[in-house]
Amino acid sequence: MTISDFSIIQSAVVHLIHLVNIRFSVDSNDVDITSFVHIDNQLLSGLKLKRVKMDMCARTTFENITNSLNIEQLSIVWCQMQELTHLLQYSPYLSTLKATIYGINDGKTRFKIKCRFFVFFLLADIWTETIRGNLSLRLNSLKLVIDSIRFDYLLILLHELKQLRALWLLLNHHEYMDTEKWENLFQTSLIQLDQLDLTIALTKPFLSLNTPGQFLMLSTPHIACTKFNSKFWFNRGWRAKLDEYDHCVRLTVSNYSIPK
Repeated sequence: MTISDFSIIQSAVVHLIHLVNIRFSVDSNDVDITSFVHIDNQLLSGLKLKRVKMDMCARTTFENITNSLNIEQLSIVWCQMQELTHLLQYSPYLSTLKATIYGINDGKTRFKIKCRFFVFFLLADIWTETIRGNLSLRLNSLKLVIDSIRFDYLLILLHELKQLRALWLLLNHHEYMDTEKWENLFQTSLIQLDQLDLTIALTKPFLSLNTPGQFLMLSTPHIACTKFNSKFWFNRGWRAKLDEYDHCVRLTVSNYSIPK
């Protein structure tokens, strides 16, 4: 399927009133970094539709969703954090979610304001106020690949998902190695969580060996691994391990990993 086909298919799906499962896949040769796939009520509002998988290879947007959905399982390849949380507000029956998501919109396409950082924080504050207390979900299994999202914004989302029992995350920034923030999350909000698979993958900085910043960056994963192997994590059956390669470091915390 190509992106140009999608609007036709979307308007036709509404007539498939007995549809339970649906999977969409867009040819990667048909998309580029500016490509969008806009989802609306016609596609997802079927009364019997329970499982949806979207392999779009292009950014998927949900701002046109305005009706409550019956979906229980959802898989999305690529969307923005704000768009995902907008969809979640209309998905009260969702129990399993898999998604690749990236950062909060900086507003450049919506506002003609010269101060980019002012717009960023303005939109982030609006997004924060929008989701707090407004995600009434049954979600118990979550798998996310995160790109360019600040740790604090991810925490705001996770704090709202109090029914989670299984959490899988792939992250790519050293700020996610703050064990105190994770521990606070698990003690105050995700108290029912028992299955954890947390991976933080970092590319090693290509700096001079005499640069203090490089030593700090390379030592952070080792320090974090020790903290992730403290009593707090052991008592929950979670273990941390560190794998180093020529160009990257992977810190994994899960039910199954054993420290080396």
